Amino acid sequence: MKTKTNKFSKKQLYEMQNFAIELSQDAGKTLLQFQKKIHSLKVDNKQAQGVVSKADIATEKKIFDRIKKKYPSHHILGEENFYQLHQTSAAYEQLKNQEALWVVDPLDGTHNFLNGSDYYCISIALVHFGVPLIGVIHRPATGELFYAISSYGAFYVGPSHHHKKRKLFIDKNFKNIQDTIWVTGFASEKGVPVHSEFKLFKKLVCTSRGVRRFGSAALDICYVASGLWDGFFEKNLSPWDVAAAGLILKEAGGRITNYSGENFHPFQSSIVGARPPLYKKIIEIINQN
Repeated sequence: MKTKTNKFSKKQLYEMQNFAIELSQDAGKTLLQFQKKIHSLKVDNKQAQGVVSKADIATEKKIFDRIKKKYPSHHILGEENFYQLHQTSAAYEQLKNQEALWVVDPLDGTHNFLNGSDYYCISIALVHFGVPLIGVIHRPATGELFYAISSYGAFYVGPSHHHKKRKLFIDKNFKNIQDTIWVTGFASEKGVPVHSEFKLFKKLVCTSRGVRRFGSAALDICYVASGLWDGFFEKNLSPWDVAAAGLILKEAGGRITNYSGENFHPFQSSIVGARPPLYKKIIEIINQN
């Protein structure tokens, strides 16, 4: 995907980043309130996406309303309004060519949330002609915050009890594949083929220290950026799953592409991201699959 000149000033980017952080933290408070009364939530089945909750919809609406009020000329993409576009390729192409597109997942890790787990997050990105400029990920239960601006680095703010901030620098030293731990996910929707993913999962389980599946692609990628895990791979992803987290990993110094090795952008359906010395190895394994 060709990049176009960014029209936003550094000051504007930081203002929009701070706005996105504020949105994510406010949304996090809403989700925590909903999770306290989780057993009273009405859950509906949704075609090709499994479960959606009142919390998901209410949080998305709150975020969308504030973006529309502050930036009325900007466009917004989220899971709910995307389904209203009927998943047409024309709609996708139109979104790729927007000068200012906010890509929002108000609740990444819905199944975890509904089951009482704290492994879920809010993901907010500003995308410029298909390229993320700003990425913010907030994990409400712990207070952790990951954020990045393109070309200005990625940062992490620790759990609520100490809020320590640090710049993210991914470890670029060599590491044997047998000493690595990977994270991944599989489509939870019925009818989505996952045979090739299971084959890849098995290969990595046999050649690495382990493979984990936690149920939130955005958090998984951010924890690769923080150094907790060595790499991430997954297919059948959507822009709201990866727009913010992919930028954070890239700005931390990670290597991130699709399975074919094409440079990352959020409209790809497959993602592989890792510490640079391990990236070539995981791509080799994927291509053998």
